[in-house]
Amino acid sequence: MSCRLGRRKCLLQKEKNQIANAVLSSVKTFERDSCRACFSLTPNDFCETNATAIWQGGDTDTIAAMTGALVGAHIGSQFADSLPLERLEDGPEFITYLRSLAERL
Repeated sequence: MSCRLGRRKCLLQKEKNQIANAVLSSVKTFERDSCRACFSLTPNDFCETNATAIWQGGDTDTIAAMTGALVGAHIGSQFADSLPLERLEDGPEFITYLRSLAERL
């Protein structure tokens, strides 16, 4: 595998691409294109990316869920740092659960 980033980073990028392809392969063209567009605008900001996804219209819950999955695959469990704990049911406990789930994956 030839990659300027080094073997480990290339493998990680390959895994991210495989996850993105798996997530996006199950949705319709409009939703898939919306997910990609939203993710490409702000790939490191979970809240902003999902807000953009929701404003796209159409099947907003699917678009936001798939976009959120892409951001989560891209930045890992650190996306939880941007979530408003006071607005989440079981706030801190939920974040702990998300992080443990991310580590197992």
